[in-house]
Amino acid sequence: MIKRVHRSINGINSYINPSDFYDDDSEKTNINWMCYKYATYIIRNIDDSLLKKMLKAGIRDDGVSKFCTIFGKSSKNVILNMIEDKPVSIYWCENIIKEHYPAIRKNLVDTLCLATINAWGQFFRECSAPIDEWIPNINGKTCMFDDH
Repeated sequence: MIKRVHRSINGINSYINPSDFYDDDSEKTNINWMCYKYATYIIRNIDDSLLKKMLKAGIRDDGVSKFCTIFGKSSKNVILNMIEDKPVSIYWCENIIKEHYPAIRKNLVDTLCLATINAWGQFFRECSAPIDEWIPNINGKTCMFDDH
């Protein structure tokens, strides 16, 4: 039934469009850039095994990049709450996935959560600017979207 399962994630529609993270120039902010970059790290954490599971669950080729975009955008409030030292549910990852994909099974939810958590750690380890520099101006305008 699924003929394209054996190809690499790089072979599918794996591009995440930066413009999906803002509607107009006023939304080209640091927090939206952060959500965009986080989404790009998520897609890098979807290996062939996870891709196969997503395809079997009905999340098709274009749905993989859509999942990463949705997850990145949905993480905005979580990121803001973390920065402001507000409590964050330990189930935030699971809740986002279940909200957008209610029919997928628990084991796939858990695997997707692991991919997003790994992406989170990689993002902060590899971030070009220390997060402390972003926090004071998290809602401020950025020109980084203009470079893509």
